[in-house]
Amino acid sequence: MTTRNRGGWYLPSADGGEPRKSALWTYTFKNTDDDLKTGKNLPPPLEEGSQTRCDPADQPFGLWVSNDDFRGGGVFTEPALVARINKRLARQPYKAMIYPNRDKTTGRLIPNSYLIGWEYSTNDDFQDVVCQVDNVVLLEK
Repeated sequence: MTTRNRGGWYLPSADGGEPRKSALWTYTFKNTDDDLKTGKNLPPPLEEGSQTRCDPADQPFGLWVSNDDFRGGGVFTEPALVARINKRLARQPYKAMIYPNRDKTTGRLIPNSYLIGWEYSTNDDFQDVVCQVDNVVLLEK
């Protein structure tokens, strides 16, 4: 879809309510097969005012993405939060697949670097947004 995608980070709510979301980036772009073959437009061009860095300090945080065509609050790196916030996706709340990142030439793991495949629709192909996150320590719940 060529609609606006948004992403950012959030701090979990202490009382189980809405997370405190901070927006980082937006883009309105659809990659082609040729882009994927050639590496052109990867990552997609971000809109003016977008950022790709944040500093939540030394506290647990999560990441989120959304698409303007889908209502419901977006998707989060925490499945329980997806189930609580996004009623459309509550039955299948696993919408962020997180993988350790590897160096393409050596195959070695890159410390504190992850690839995330996001799904905000319901076909579960986890390619609606794909991003790389660096300099983080993954906490498992």
